[in-house]
Amino acid sequence: MSGLFVGTFGPNAYDPSAAYQEWLGGPSVIGRRILIGLVFIFLTACSAHNPMILRNTTTTKPIETAHTYAAHKNKVWITKAELPAGTKYEALETVDVGSKWYGGADKADLMLANRARAIGADAVIRVSTWHQPSGFSWSAPHGHGEAVKLLDPKSVDLTKLEGNWY
Repeated sequence: MSGLFVGTFGPNAYDPSAAYQEWLGGPSVIGRRILIGLVFIFLTACSAHNPMILRNTTTTKPIETAHTYAAHKNKVWITKAELPAGTKYEALETVDVGSKWYGGADKADLMLANRARAIGADAVIRVSTWHQPSGFSWSAPHGHGEAVKLLDPKSVDLTKLEGNWY
């Protein structure tokens, strides 16, 4: 950047547009395309916890399992706790949810439960919820948990764990 901070007037004056062009690598088309590409990636990232989400988002990471289960309409137990020792269950997915608008932790819990129902899970364990900037709000609910299928549902009383049905 020739002339940067050299004099304040005349041909050696600092020219912000020249500095910008130099930062882009000159008036090259490649520099502009790279900048546009980076801005596009930043604005359209789709992670559930990205602050730039523009819609309610659920992302999942399936746990390798030999079984798939049918979706159901039953209530799902949402808990921060582990299941009691000896409980027979199959872990199906880790689930991350993010809302684009304001709401309470119940909103994130409901989003976790909806995903659990869609994959046939009976409960979501190890749940954590928090608020962060997201989409169009300064404090939107987000959550994370592990969706599980109880292999012997009658052997465990989920209501003895801290949590709620959704």
